[in-house]
Amino acid sequence: MPESSLTLTMREIEVMTHLGNGLLYKEIADRMGISFAKVHKLQHKIFMKLNVNNRTEAVNKWKEHEPSAEIFRRREFPPAQL
Repeated sequence: MPESSLTLTMREIEVMTHLGNGLLYKEIADRMGISFAKVHKLQHKIFMKLNVNNRTEAVNKWKEHEPSAEIFRRREFPPAQL
């Protein structure tokens, strides 16, 4: 797999971190201050970049291939300020 396909944006990394921590899409949306639809769209982009079909595959592949994944593991992002 080309290295560039594993390159995620900071927003996608934040979503991956929340997915890795077991949050639901609604919880991720609330924490990030974005809509559920936006989380779903970001998740779709992530799945395409990682060439996976579900969140478990995405988290495992990202942690396996992305050195920065370890940095973000279990990182808590503060709730969005509204």
